[in-house]
Amino acid sequence: MGATMAHARATANFMKGDSKAKMKAKRYYLFDLFRVDVYERVLYCAESVVPLTPKAFDTLLVLIEHNGHVLGKNELMEKVWPDTFVEENNLAQNISMLRKALSRGGRKFIETVPKRGYRFVADVKESLNAAEANPEATLAGKTRAAHEQPHRKGNSFLKDVIIIGRAVVK
Repeated sequence: MGATMAHARATANFMKGDSKAKMKAKRYYLFDLFRVDVYERVLYCAESVVPLTPKAFDTLLVLIEHNGHVLGKNELMEKVWPDTFVEENNLAQNISMLRKALSRGGRKFIETVPKRGYRFVADVKESLNAAEANPEATLAGKTRAAHEQPHRKGNSFLKDVIIIGRAVVK
């Protein structure tokens, strides 16, 4: 019973208090067909999970949060591996892994800026709305809307225009 009370108290504190935790819980980044769920630390392509190591996810998140700006290799390594010495090869492996995970039709999302670092180059939208951030829900809505429209066979629209035109002329 004591554990249940503690859990209930922690949940209540989360719900009413820590807005930083709430913001983190509801933050998504959207680009192309990809969705980054910051709280769950998951990358999705459409509705499929794209597997990433924790450090590759951290690397992606830092790049997205600095979208359009060049991040130096040292700066990127400090953000992904704070207070830890790592070699540049670790960063290069993560970038390579991300490029493979994000590869779609030859499109590049991570640009190498020679002698400077890396830049994330996709159009990124930040969302706090889970429904908006869910491509499956968006696609379902578009599909539903398409099915709700009246169906016409062949050139029936053109036939309707001709019939109306004839009625006006007579």
